[in-house]
Amino acid sequence: MAEDSASRLSAEELSAATGEPVERLHRLRSLKLIGSEGDERFAPEDAERIRLIHFLERRQIGLETIARGGYVGGALNIASRVATQATPHQILITAAARTEIGALSQVTFTPLAARRLKGLTGARSDARREGQP
Repeated sequence: MAEDSASRLSAEELSAATGEPVERLHRLRSLKLIGSEGDERFAPEDAERIRLIHFLERRQIGLETIARGGYVGGALNIASRVATQATPHQILITAAARTEIGALSQVTFTPLAARRLKGLTGARSDARREGQP
């Protein structure tokens, strides 16, 4: 299904929505972290990707590492869609991520009901809260 071109954002509109300077948006695009090749406009989901990039950067993960380290494409898309479903003081992860993480001594995982996430089928999120297991 083709995305409606009217819903796409210019660099200036995305900058206004996210607070990111236009120059940095172009840098993120050059690293293929946001935007689509051959399209000068941005998808509304790129704002969510930028929030996820900020999250990773706050954890001292640089842009080049994000771009080459498997944080692009499908993985970034899934993480972005799951992260937007979280409420304050809640971290959501997919069931697949929960399985891969295994046991953590200072974290309690609470299974949640399955959620529908745009573009994903069968995704389930788990809450991760700091505290005693």
